[in-house]
Amino acid sequence: MNLLALISQFFATYSQCNFDFYFYNEAALKMELCMFLQSVLCKSGYKVQVERNISLFGINPKVYPHKVDIIIFKPDYQTHNALALYSECYALEVKLPLKSTGQLPIRMYDSIVDMKLMEDFKCEVRRSGKCTIVKTFVLTLTDNNNFYNNVSPSNTQLAKIASYFQNGIHGTILTPYKKRFNGNRPMKVTVIGQYNVN
Repeated sequence: MNLLALISQFFATYSQCNFDFYFYNEAALKMELCMFLQSVLCKSGYKVQVERNISLFGINPKVYPHKVDIIIFKPDYQTHNALALYSECYALEVKLPLKSTGQLPIRMYDSIVDMKLMEDFKCEVRRSGKCTIVKTFVLTLTDNNNFYNNVSPSNTQLAKIASYFQNGIHGTILTPYKKRFNGNRPMKVTVIGQYNVN
């Protein structure tokens, strides 16, 4: 199953509709995308769920205390592996940082935190042995061109975090804010893989 192709199809379908194509918040985007994926995948035996607890895959919530925005999985009825319950598992985190919400540096950092969470999720699912194929994705949809255009170097806080979106996301990345403004976010994340933003 090619999830990237299905996401592209989702946006192509909605952009051709006769109504104003606009997602007003993250929850709306998640629900619309989930319903689209359900309509396309249900006949092929896939299940699509929103805000799914990771205990589905035998992961201890103390190790990975997060729900996943959208989970797609296919029960494995013909496995030769006694542990595997699912032949395929796809996890998708969704972010919708709009101009109207502001706080651009921390919204960029949130997308990077989600990439780290997806790395951890894939690692834990593989370790559990509950799923044969595991793939993870982060979808960030924005109307703010600072995510993909060069930012003025004079705005050092924004320029530093934006550079990851233009040059690739990898390595240890620090939060753009001091601890008292950072909320429950980690002060830094270490992204193992190398991710280019499209």
